Amino acid sequence: MRKIILILLKAVPVVGALCCACNSLLSYFGYDLVWVGYVMQITFLVAWYAMAVYFRFCTFFRLLIFYIISCEAINTIDYIWTIPISDWDYFVLHCGLIGFYIVLFTYIHVRDTREIKRRLTQDR
Repeated sequence: MRKIILILLKAVPVVGALCCACNSLLSYFGYDLVWVGYVMQITFLVAWYAMAVYFRFCTFFRLLIFYIISCEAINTIDYIWTIPISDWDYFVLHCGLIGFYIVLFTYIHVRDTREIKRRLTQDR
């Protein structure tokens, strides 16, 4: 896993820079390279999640990554296949997603805080 993380640390900025450069330069010539942005986003999200697992970041950090993945999945699906809902319904969909993750974040925070307090009282 360590080698994968080192490769990601080296490769992710290179992939991001290449994607930005291609999109910027080729847009001048009339080429629409929206898919390059998706390649960059997927690369960054995979790298963030792999580093979160490797460095043992808290559950809250991983949930933030899952929230970003959820938002990007909905936006990508809407861009490619056009979800047949109005702008208001799309706004409500994203508000519901945010609400779901806020409830989930709160539950995880309370659970983890109770666990930490329990461990601290047992150590005394």
